[in-house]
Amino acid sequence: MQVVDKDGNVFGSNGLEVTGPDGKPKTTGGGSVTPAALTKVDDTNVTLTLGGSPSTALLQATSLTLGWTGTLADSRIASAATWNAKQNAITLTTTGSSGPATLVGSTLNIPQYSGGGGGSTFGTHIVVKPKSSVYYSTNPLTGSGGTTTTTANNIYLAPFIPQNSISVNEFRVEVNTVAVGGLATILIFDDLNGLPKNKIMESTNLDCSTSGMKTYTASYSFVAGTVYWLGVSVNANIGFRSNNTSFALQHHASSSAVNPQYFKAFTFGSVPSSITISPNSDALALQPITIRFRAV
Repeated sequence: MQVVDKDGNVFGSNGLEVTGPDGKPKTTGGGSVTPAALTKVDDTNVTLTLGGSPSTALLQATSLTLGWTGTLADSRIASAATWNAKQNAITLTTTGSSGPATLVGSTLNIPQYSGGGGGSTFGTHIVVKPKSSVYYSTNPLTGSGGTTTTTANNIYLAPFIPQNSISVNEFRVEVNTVAVGGLATILIFDDLNGLPKNKIMESTNLDCSTSGMKTYTASYSFVAGTVYWLGVSVNANIGFRSNNTSFALQHHASSSAVNPQYFKAFTFGSVPSSITISPNSDALALQPITIRFRAV
């Protein structure tokens, strides 16, 4: 086969004589084509196999560079079963206080374990696991203690930090020195930056016109490692059994005294839900009043 260009040149088999467009005989010249290669650059995850004779397949060299954008479909993964078996995002819960942690589906539950004496939970009271129906107190050490005499229309609060969680159903204070018409309430406050702040509980009025134990029946659960402030509110000068006179938790010291509790003037029966304590002017060197409670 020959090819004739616009100028009458004939290409085809070398030396073949043919008639050109002008009617004159033409001699064909030999054609020569140098082949070029088709090459490729593979991606890490996508490769291409070139079949046939890629090294001489083209008139001009051409290269293919492979790759993709987006997310690879699950069907392209070597082991879709392994891929699909991977753990989904986990939801954490903290139900219960004992037993092992469990993973069910995508929910991981880690119980809120109570301190066990020697664990990582810090506390100054209830340092062993409490027993049901046993009485415990805010006195961190043993000893008969003494008597702390209050002043009318004041509250008195001392820190209580249980190392073990404890649920109680009864609170007690002991009156040593009576006051005619004397009344008191038992108080629990939470802690904010080392000071009592928000009232958690206040008992009903306890008759302090006679000596002995004064009992308030109520349920409350103290959480291990949490700082609480326990004490009383009074309407008269009443003497209460206090913590061991040789030992008390120091929370504030001045140049002349060690102060194991705070006090603040509030008219009896009107202790607010939130208080502001001054670390210096409200500190008191008297021994804290002993608050007893019975474990559930």
